[in-house]
Amino acid sequence: MNTEKKPIRIVFADDQPVIRTGFKTLLDSVKHLKLLDIAENGQELVLMADKLKPDVIVTDIQMPEMDGIAATKAIFQSNSCSRILAFTMFEEIKLLQDILDAGALGYLLKNAGLDTIVDAVETVYKHKEYLDKGLTPILYNITKNSSARALLNKLNFSDQEKLVIYGMYLDLSSKEIADKFDIPLRSVETIRVKTKDKLSLKGISGITQFVLDVGPDYFNINGA
Repeated sequence: MNTEKKPIRIVFADDQPVIRTGFKTLLDSVKHLKLLDIAENGQELVLMADKLKPDVIVTDIQMPEMDGIAATKAIFQSNSCSRILAFTMFEEIKLLQDILDAGALGYLLKNAGLDTIVDAVETVYKHKEYLDKGLTPILYNITKNSSARALLNKLNFSDQEKLVIYGMYLDLSSKEIADKFDIPLRSVETIRVKTKDKLSLKGISGITQFVLDVGPDYFNINGA
């Protein structure tokens, strides 16, 4: 019985010669991964995808002529290939979101070793999402910030409350907050107590972290 894996047919795209050469060298050592061709830009990639109908496309994001996001969108919409893996040096959430929205199934960083590349290719080949483990801190922060924003929507802070919270974040005293934002001192003191109760936070460090998670500009409505 033949137990060999069926070769996964791949097209690769990157505008840097050294990356193209390195990727080809790596894949040459893996029997069940077959590199069909290499594109130097997004336009070439779209044409190759249509002609070769690869199982998996591995593409850089920032390329001349047409970037990887536009190429991914065009390939996905034309049904030339539905399994696309972004291969990039950028750990940016916007690029991640943009190329996933365009139709890519995975996002792999260029510092990945051979085993990780093989795992990523095999994962998207099975129509499963793959996200590089190096993105974990970014994804954690997104989740954390989203949770903080969801809490804000429920609490519906008034403008006064936002300014007092911002003053607490700056570690100002009640009087300093009152003077800085022209809020009655008694109101500042009341808001300080209620805010800690609302958020179930202890001490100034809890307030500071909450403001950082949400973004200080949300509370600093005066731009001071």
